[in-house]
Amino acid sequence: MRGFASKLMTLILIGLLIYGIWQISVLRKEVASLRTEVAQLKIMSAAKPSSASSLNEIRSHVELAREFAVKGNFEKARSELQKSLDGLEKAGRDASAPSLNALQSVQKKMRDTADNIQKLLEKIGAEPKATKGSNGK
Repeated sequence: MRGFASKLMTLILIGLLIYGIWQISVLRKEVASLRTEVAQLKIMSAAKPSSASSLNEIRSHVELAREFAVKGNFEKARSELQKSLDGLEKAGRDASAPSLNALQSVQKKMRDTADNIQKLLEKIGAEPKATKGSNGK
């Protein structure tokens, strides 16, 4: 009887050992897949420029447009405004929901500014060229 109990306990311990080894293998595979997911997320976040740098770039285009408009170089001003609008649209596609409303507000102000410059061009008699994204005014 003692020999039987001893063999039974040995078999139970071997079974528990095999189960533990199998669980460790499963957990290692899960950790490996999580590491690859984290690496992919890091690559994706590194590929997208930060929103602050995007907005700074857009702001610089707006400032250049303002300077060109003040100097009377309306073609370059229009070009810079178009670059800023394109940047805003791209940032809008990449934006998260909370910042999307703020970005849409900025886009509206930029379009209003572009429309005002267009009207100014029409007042001074310059022939405005149709630009991508303009509403044809």
